[in-house]
Amino acid sequence: MGAKASLLLVISFFTISKWANAQSAYLDGDSVMISKLQDQISKIELLEHLKILASDTMEGRGTGKRGNQLAANYLSQKLSEAGFKPLDSDTSFLQPFEFLSDDWILQEFRIGDLKLTIDQDYVIVPWHSFSAGTFYAKSILLVHDHAIKKLDWKDLKATLIIIYGQKENVSGRWLEDVAKKNLVLFVNDDFHMTHDVVNGQPFYLNGNPLYKNYAYIKSEKLNAWILNQKKKDFEQFLQGHIESIKISRLVFFRNRKEVKPIKTANVVGYIDNKDSTQNSSKKYMVLSGHFDHLGKKGNSIYYGADDNGSGCSAIVAMAKYLGELAKNNALNKRIIVAFMTGEEMGLIGSHYFTATDFFKKNKFECNVNIDMIGRFDKNHQESKNPYIYVIGADRISKDLDSVISKTNVRYNHLDLDYRLNALDDPERLYERSDHFNFAKNGIPSVFFFSGLHEDYHKTSDTFDKLNYQLFHQRTKFLFTVVSELAVRKTPLR
Repeated sequence: MGAKASLLLVISFFTISKWANAQSAYLDGDSVMISKLQDQISKIELLEHLKILASDTMEGRGTGKRGNQLAANYLSQKLSEAGFKPLDSDTSFLQPFEFLSDDWILQEFRIGDLKLTIDQDYVIVPWHSFSAGTFYAKSILLVHDHAIKKLDWKDLKATLIIIYGQKENVSGRWLEDVAKKNLVLFVNDDFHMTHDVVNGQPFYLNGNPLYKNYAYIKSEKLNAWILNQKKKDFEQFLQGHIESIKISRLVFFRNRKEVKPIKTANVVGYIDNKDSTQNSSKKYMVLSGHFDHLGKKGNSIYYGADDNGSGCSAIVAMAKYLGELAKNNALNKRIIVAFMTGEEMGLIGSHYFTATDFFKKNKFECNVNIDMIGRFDKNHQESKNPYIYVIGADRISKDLDSVISKTNVRYNHLDLDYRLNALDDPERLYERSDHFNFAKNGIPSVFFFSGLHEDYHKTSDTFDKLNYQLFHQRTKFLFTVVSELAVRKTPLR
């Protein structure tokens, strides 16, 4: 998962297990057949797929890079073995497209007489990057993350805001609003280990660059400079006795970028009943998960085992047994499996998919999107109960969430956690994975997710960190959900 910023939500909601109270949806599936098929999914095959997708050979699967192409070839092979057919051609599962990306060719950043160097002293967030041009400010505001809500930001503009604390503690909405008129830096000495220096570049969708002006800065040079300006106040600030400091100094930032095309491809296939006359529906459902990750930075590989090697491995395993449903002529809609690329750069692959003529000309029942399902997050470390986050299922359809809940009762009994589905979720998770492009087009969509962890968007997101018992349980649950939706005769309301 990606597309916006690194986060770790600390929200004091409680876990809600949704059970089958709604009467508006029912299950059509042959529970004996679906149970037998889900039981054939093994932890060993999940591990085998993941070890390949998160291997050195795949080089972090960076969009447009060699490793991404190798991963696309592997996923294509697995779809073919499962009995799927290419969607866009007779011979290839690849859905190629091209988009524009930026490379920095000039940057200059000065705070007073302090000169800063990109990638040494600070980094930009690639998917919310500085716009090309020049930024001037006459003042600097230092503030602790916990004090942000106490300050009046309405009239603040042309100010360099430096935040001490965790970006995860800062509301995404606040950041988006304030960064439109100001330059925001987060003090972070470990940024060389984060996703923010990887791949690196701002991107365009429909020719429009996306800009939100914030970055990370190391403390050593910055703190030494501030001590020379306001030693006593800054010492009090660092000790927590003062919540904010304003310094009147000139700030100058200038940059220039070079736009270049990137060629890449989604991996897309579909399956229908062996006897297609046994499927009277003309509708499709889409099972999606992004296969790109952050690639390489120098010799460091950002493996992306959980993000989203886990989701792709689960889909590959599920595809094999969805093929068995098709052989038994059990489907009541065609199933598209779409491995999306460019998700980490802003949901680019799913944006392209939902802009194709094929998408516009056909009817789609729903989208099931899987992104990061292999770990525990901090909200569940103590209980260790099998859980999964359900995001977006109730936003468009009255029935989709009920089908999910009833399927869970019938087969698996996971804790379905809805806390990240809140309409006022400060980080807008509903908008942050590939399901959102389907939802924007009115397609009932659900995003299954296991939460963030300390290895998110780091080189340490490796296959050995996953909880394979939990990963296996979630995959089986997801197979039953997709199966029940695929065999369902009544359209979702």
